[in-house]
Amino acid sequence: MNTQADHDLFGILIDPHHGRKGRPRHKPTDAMRERVRKLREGGATLPTIAAALHITEPTLALHYREQLGWRRRSIRSAAGAAAGEESMSNKVDRVRAVVLRTEPHCRVCAHAGQEVRAVTIAPIVPLDMGGRMARRNLQPVCARHIAPLAKAPALARILRRRLRQKAAEARDHKGEAQ
Repeated sequence: MNTQADHDLFGILIDPHHGRKGRPRHKPTDAMRERVRKLREGGATLPTIAAALHITEPTLALHYREQLGWRRRSIRSAAGAAAGEESMSNKVDRVRAVVLRTEPHCRVCAHAGQEVRAVTIAPIVPLDMGGRMARRNLQPVCARHIAPLAKAPALARILRRRLRQKAAEARDHKGEAQ
C-alpha cells in the first residue's frame, strides 16, 4: 500500500532504497525515448516535452539528445572551443565568407563612389566598444580600410593573420604557375 510520502511532487513513486535525498536519478526507457521522438516530430517544444515526461528541460536535454535531433559535440569541436582564439577564428572565417559573398565590394569605398573589391570584414561598432560579431555590425572593407580594425585588437589580429596567410598562398601559387 502506497502512501503520499512514497511519491514525489509529480506523483512518481520514489524508490525507498535509492539512498539519497531528493528525487532519484532519471532512467530513460525505450517507451520514453519513442514518446520524445513522436512529440518532437509533432512539433512540440522542449518545455512541453519535459512536462509530458515529468522531467526538467536540462534532464530532457541530457538523456534524450538523439531523439531531439541534437548531435553530440565532437572532441575536435570541444578542443576548438577550449582553444578560444581558434574557435573565434573559425567563426570569423564563416561570417567573413557570408558577408563577402553577399557584398563583394568595400562599403567605405562605395560611399565615396568607387567600386573596390573587399578583402575582409570590419566591425562598424568596434568590439571593444560594445559591438557584436553579428552580420548587421559587419561591413566588407578593402585593403586600404583595414586600419580601423586596430580599434578591435582581437578581431584585427585574427584577420591580419588570415590576410598574411592568403597573401603567402597567393605568392606560392603565383610562383608555381611560372
